[in-house]
Amino acid sequence: MAKFTINDIASGYASTTALNTAFNAIESEFQNKVLYRNNPAGEPNTMENDLDFNSNDILNVGTANVTSIVVNGIDITAQVALAQTYATNAAASATAAATSATASAGSASSASSSATTATSQASAASTSATNAANSATAAATSATNASNSATSASTSASNASTSATNAASSASSASTSASNASSSASSASSAQAAAESARDATLAAYDNFDDRYLGVKASDPTVDNDGDPLAAGMLYFSSTDNAMKVYTGSAWVAAYVSGAGTLLAVNNLSDVSDAATARTNLGLGTAATTNSTDYATAAQGTTADSAVQPGDNVSTLTNDSGYLTSTTGVTKTATTGSAVLPSGTELQRDGSPNAGYLRFNSDSSSFEGYDGSAWGAIGGGGGASAGGVIYENSTTISENYTLTSGTNGFSVGPITISAGFAVTVPSGQRWVVL
Repeated sequence: MAKFTINDIASGYASTTALNTAFNAIESEFQNKVLYRNNPAGEPNTMENDLDFNSNDILNVGTANVTSIVVNGIDITAQVALAQTYATNAAASATAAATSATASAGSASSASSSATTATSQASAASTSATNAANSATAAATSATNASNSATSASTSASNASTSATNAASSASSASTSASNASSSASSASSAQAAAESARDATLAAYDNFDDRYLGVKASDPTVDNDGDPLAAGMLYFSSTDNAMKVYTGSAWVAAYVSGAGTLLAVNNLSDVSDAATARTNLGLGTAATTNSTDYATAAQGTTADSAVQPGDNVSTLTNDSGYLTSTTGVTKTATTGSAVLPSGTELQRDGSPNAGYLRFNSDSSSFEGYDGSAWGAIGGGGGASAGGVIYENSTTISENYTLTSGTNGFSVGPITISAGFAVTVPSGQRWVVL
């Protein structure tokens, strides 16, 4: 706003015109360029002309909420009101002075005095106007500041819009994250359920294992690790025996046997470390290494374990030296020779013979056989001659004898029965002595 100039007023009648001109200029400035307050009864204060606040107005001044405009500590409303009062007073004084000048020259002095007063008042009005101008400048500065604030507000609004956009993006991301979190929570819940199921299965498996394998014990346990009765198939390791043991249902036994030193069937005993010692321990002696052709066989009428040497008693044959071999004797004298039978007195007969036993009785010089109940002579005794026509018999009986049931006997006498012995002939049977 341009600063207007008021000329100095000289003394005399002409000063009235200059004074009026000055007041008119002041009034014009207040009406057109500075501030004009019109306050009808019951109406709020308004501005006749706008201040340049970058198209922003100052509103509601003089209401209950805004009673005045203060710029840099100066109440512009009060200053404008005071300037208006001064202007009104000056105009009234000028009018009175003009009237006085026109009416009487005598009043010139009074007019001059009034003019002086008016000048003073005009000076005061000028000062008020200056203050008003300064206030207007301050108001303009405030308007500039307000514009800057508006710009800042616009920038803040733009930033707020950007922040809102970012917030919307963040909200979308948060929604996606929430969805992912929900999915992760669901997966975590499923994983937890699976883990708990696996844990329960593992605990059950361990409990089953713990119920079967009882661990290391110094002695045979009588209950399992839970204090329950033992069951067949349970295992434990004996720290005393350094061996695994298994429960059979009634007792603890070794769960395995070391294979060290075991003879394998596939080796056919070829893995025996000392064959000679093994034969001795088995009671085989040298028989195990003798040629099989040297033994009597079933095809030859008897087996090696029942064959006997001449003069030997079967009951005395307890080792391989009693078997008939090519080095110890034969069961026949030759292929076309004779069979070799035991020979002995009647007192040397078997104590408990079985039916079918054969021998040569050296007392009677005859062959005899046991029929299951008694020994009896077999035809073709020791004295047979002349092609089997003549048979000889002993003449002395030196043992008790009973004819075999259902048989008869004959002898060529005389016959002598030794003292203390008897011959018994059952009823219905005959013994004929010729």
